Parts: sequence; C-alpha cells; structure tokens
Amino acid sequence: MLSVLIPTFNYDCTQLVNRLVEEAEGMSVEVEILVADDCSTLHRVRQAIALLDSVKGCRVFMRTQNGGRAQTRNFLASQARFNHLIFLDADGMPVNKRFLAAYADVAGKADVVCGSIVHPEKCPSPCKSLRYKYEKEAERRFTAEKRNQNPYASFRSFNFMIAKDAFNQVRFDECFKDYGYEDLLFGRQLKEKGISILHIENPMLNMDIEDNDVFLNKIRESNLTLKKFYSKLQEDSSLLLAYRWIRRLGMRRIAAWLFMHCKKGLESNLLSSNPSLNGLKAYKLLHLSSLMNEE
Repeated sequence: MLSVLIPTFNYDCTQLVNRLVEEAEGMSVEVEILVADDCSTLHRVRQAIALLDSVKGCRVFMRTQNGGRAQTRNFLASQARFNHLIFLDADGMPVNKRFLAAYADVAGKADVVCGSIVHPEKCPSPCKSLRYKYEKEAERRFTAEKRNQNPYASFRSFNFMIAKDAFNQVRFDECFKDYGYEDLLFGRQLKEKGISILHIENPMLNMDIEDNDVFLNKIRESNLTLKKFYSKLQEDSSLLLAYRWIRRLGMRRIAAWLFMHCKKGLESNLLSSNPSLNGLKAYKLLHLSSLMNEE
C-alpha cells in the first residue's frame, strides 16, 4: 500500500495528480494521494488545489501559514495511512506508465528508493538556458548506476520512496526554511542511522525550469543557507569544502574582492542564452566567499 505525498507552493499539480490517479485505479495495491498547499499566494493555484479534494483517493490540506518544504513534508508523512511513503515534487511528471508500479515492485528491497529526475530534450526557451544547461549536465552524471556508487550523497527529495518507520527516524530538518541543501542533510542522516538506500531510474520529468534570473536568485539563496548551516553541512557540501580550502590558504578576502569586481561580468554571462557552467561554479564559490567574509 502506497501513500503519495505532494507538497506544493504556488504550483498547480492537478495534471500530476490526475496522472497518478489514472495509474492507481488499475493497480492491485491500494494508493492514497495527499496534497498539501503550503499557503500559496496565487489565488488560482489555491482554487485548483482545493478542487483536488473531490478526486477519488485524494486528500488535500490547505495550510493557513507557510511552513516551508521540510515542515510540509513532515506534516504529510504524519497524515499518511500506509507504510510506504512516496514523496514527489509538485512540478514533476512521471515519464513511464508504470511509475507507481515500479515503486511497488521494489518495496521492501531497501528502506529508501530514489527515482531519477529528467528534463526536456530541448531547452524550453533561451531565458531558461542556465537551469536547463545545469540540470542536463547533472542528469548525465546521475544515472542510477552512478548514484548507487555514492548512494547517500546522491539523495534527492524530488522523487523517492521511504518506509514510514525509517522516515520517522530521520524526518526533514524544519530549521531549513529557505531554498537549498535540506536534501544533503537528509542523506547524511540516512547514512548515520544505517538506513538502506537504493537508486533506480523510474524517472520524473521536471516540468518547471525557471528563468535564468529566478534560478540565479535561488543560487544566492542556497548560499545563504550554506552560511546559516555551515556547522551542519561543512563535511558534506563540496562547495563548503572548496571554500574551506580558500580560507586555509588565507584567500577569503581576495575571493570576496574578486566577486565584487567580477560580479557584473559573471552575471551578464549567466543571464545570457549561452551561459557557462564553469562561470556558474566560479560565481557560486566567489559569492559564498563574499558572504563568509561579511562575518
């Protein structure tokens, strides 16, 4: 029996829910779908989500205060009736017709089973080139085979199943209110608890690739998260490890100075139709160094 948990904020996941309901109706195992709207500010989205409560097998929770991704996921888990929890991001869409069945097939083979994230074959728009290019490069490096070589560091919350008793040992850290890195900490906690993890393909298509300026703002927000939770993440984040190397060499202030002088040029490239991924790496590290230099 499967509980599908979908947190959403300002995104209409009606198409996703209808797709899951269609598959669930033909399955021999019982499936429930729980959707939590985390106090969306778009009226049309809240209206659409509320209507899903009338869909067979679906329960909707309209939250009156925004609690963030971690809190909303934990809330959904507390409401689930079944022992296998499938967490899906609202902006995903199953690629295969046997998406839920593929999870049912491997239930019990590991405490956590992670599916994959895929993206359109072509970039939807030049103004979305940064996120698209970044994700397509990551997609090539994150096949199930490669993720299983380093399973805990490869954990992503976009599309995964977890046994309820295992989830209750870990849960998402509700101190994480802003964008970024709650997945990294969750994966490390799974490892520390000895909770088994298996990566399979079972892909979900990312349906919401942000515009370049929106994604770049998310990068800056995620760096603020790294700074805030430095003590929790310093051994797990490759970006923090690179920053620590800069600090040990006494180059933190130099890196911050470089960011101040290179910021406009880097952002001009990153916001273009042909952004450099190496430029993005440099931007992330220099921006983080600038934030750390403010202490």
